[in-house]
Amino acid sequence: MELWSADVDGSNLTRHTQLEGPRPTMPAWSPDGSELVFSTDPFGQHDLFRVAQNGRRPTQLTSTPFAETNAAFSRDGQRLYFASDRSGQWQLWVMPASGGEASQLTENGAFYGQEDFSGRYVYFVRLEESGLWRMPAAGGPPEPVLLDYDFADWASWTITARGIYFSRHAFVDGYRRPSIERFDPTDGTLTIINRPDKQIPYLSRSLTASADGARLIISLIERSDDEVLLVDLGGM
Repeated sequence: MELWSADVDGSNLTRHTQLEGPRPTMPAWSPDGSELVFSTDPFGQHDLFRVAQNGRRPTQLTSTPFAETNAAFSRDGQRLYFASDRSGQWQLWVMPASGGEASQLTENGAFYGQEDFSGRYVYFVRLEESGLWRMPAAGGPPEPVLLDYDFADWASWTITARGIYFSRHAFVDGYRRPSIERFDPTDGTLTIINRPDKQIPYLSRSLTASADGARLIISLIERSDDEVLLVDLGGM
């Protein structure tokens, strides 16, 4: 498993890592598109790495005995927000994008965060708790902005200049159906953008936006198969 990119029509496949074993997770582009940050676990716990767009050998950014994951660049590309359990609980931390000393940003739990376009606020979700929250990027008390956002869709949201786009699964006519919606934090309005015919994966990063915020790309489950396995227990 490696990190790749392609043009929007699927051409010009480019490989960005050569890990040859450890699985890269939660990749995120720098604002200028020159680098990727991601997490992987080559030494038993997840650490953060960054790699140039045209390179395959990543640079390690964290090396603590704790887990660091779910990194995202600040809008100016100078800082990284990431989740870590180094305090004994999953919290949001911030550090220079080139690595270095990290500072704890949240106090009451956080698992994934993104800075808004103004750079004033950081939006985040908490581990195993529904809701989307925000707090000042410089520090301060958090406030809820979308309390009914299901944690099963924890990574499927992205901030653009037009608002926050996200996918979620809600019960409609007795069935759990996916939808893609836009939330405007200025007035609290919700708009359904699309209802896909296929399911959107749970518990994964399934939605993101183009840099100009004009297009979304989502992951859909094309096919899901289950098989029945007969196990002969013999004399056990």
